[in-house]
Amino acid sequence: MKTKSLRMNAALNVIKQCCAIVFPLITFPYVSRVIGTEGFGQYNFSFSIADYFIIFAALGIHSYAIREGAKNRNDKALTDRFCCEVFTINITSMLISACGLTVLLLCAKSLNRYALLIVIISTHMLMTTVGADWVNSIFEDYLYITVRYIVVQILALISIFIFVRSEKDVVNYAIIATLASAGGNLLNIYYIRKYVKLKLVFDKSVLKHLKPILILFANVLAISIYVNADITMLGYYRNDAEVGIYSLASRIYNIVKRMINAMIIVTLPRLAYYSKNNQHAYEGVTRKAMNGLIMLLLPCIVGLIAMSKPTVLLVGGGEYLTAWKPLCVLSGAMLFALLSSFFTNCILVVNGKEKAMLLSTVVSAAVNMILNLFILPKYGMTGAAVTTLIAEAVNLGIQGYASRGLVAKKLLAWADIAKALTGAALVAAVCILTTHCMGQTIKALIIAIPASVVVYFGFNLLVKNRTLLSFVKRSK
Repeated sequence: MKTKSLRMNAALNVIKQCCAIVFPLITFPYVSRVIGTEGFGQYNFSFSIADYFIIFAALGIHSYAIREGAKNRNDKALTDRFCCEVFTINITSMLISACGLTVLLLCAKSLNRYALLIVIISTHMLMTTVGADWVNSIFEDYLYITVRYIVVQILALISIFIFVRSEKDVVNYAIIATLASAGGNLLNIYYIRKYVKLKLVFDKSVLKHLKPILILFANVLAISIYVNADITMLGYYRNDAEVGIYSLASRIYNIVKRMINAMIIVTLPRLAYYSKNNQHAYEGVTRKAMNGLIMLLLPCIVGLIAMSKPTVLLVGGGEYLTAWKPLCVLSGAMLFALLSSFFTNCILVVNGKEKAMLLSTVVSAAVNMILNLFILPKYGMTGAAVTTLIAEAVNLGIQGYASRGLVAKKLLAWADIAKALTGAALVAAVCILTTHCMGQTIKALIIAIPASVVVYFGFNLLVKNRTLLSFVKRSK
């Protein structure tokens, strides 16, 4: 198989993640105003329940399939067999998850008012399972993934403006949002046949994949617990309106985090291949990924904190303004979360250290749950954001320690990081000056963003930040 350009893959994935920011920035301000804080809270509470079953259906298959499938993708016979075995496990887990969700909805009377929304959102697991998008990732077909995503999002965008017109249209929004998230996977039923023809396999060979998959699943489940526990517990201790406000802050945080994380995720298939075949290349890619991550991360954190109020006003309107406090806290959590993502995807997963990754996630989830019990009832959504920050810091500490001996020597380019920190300080100055002159307004945000980009990258080019210069040189 012809090796695809890692830089092109990264660019395509970043384009995809940019669209993941642009489309919500168009739809969120509209949807949040139309369905209101209560409707938005109902949707997000329902999502927090359905997500557990979606995760069980997925197990740890996506990461495992990419890691193991990429190692032998040049051997068609091995790849076909591997994909069919993994697909069989995925179908089985999806059916078990669907049965579990049915039992829950029949037994838990308190969920009756959310039942329809939960069922709609949970169809995500069916579309994701039969779509098997991990096959495209194994073969690094990011062009198809990106084009498909953009087309589906455009259709969803149009549908939202047509079918979501009042507070009563929460169900319509749930349908459209679910199709936008997973509906494109249905196209894979035909498309991935160019790589493999999936079929169910019923023999003992399937069982050898269970242990690593279940370890990855336990890790994903633990992550979900401390990601969704905040919203679930807010719904229990507070009300739908506060859930809606906090969900908006969480959405903004996750959108920015997802875009930056795109640079990490796209390296996973290549790192899995290099870890087996070329250790020197593996160390080079991890070094570039880490320093590039930090360079992008610092100005985003500073800018999001400084412009939290205008950002909330733009996305949600005045009804959600109090979301700025948890957004500031979550912005700080982004530092720990994305560095953890680096160690998880670039070091631990690639090197088969699932147990260490699981330990860190379980401990972090436990810390988050326990802190929520004490902090959340009194401090509400701001307390929920604080517990997330602490949990992410704990996760980073454990994963960083577990990665010792596996990372490249001189992983961090400290001189470049110092220059990036100085540039981030200049971004803070630009944002503070803009809001001082124009107030905490959307107009100030529109001016501050491009000004900050020019100042940050202009400064780093001026002081010859090697990480940035390397990217510019390769781009040329």
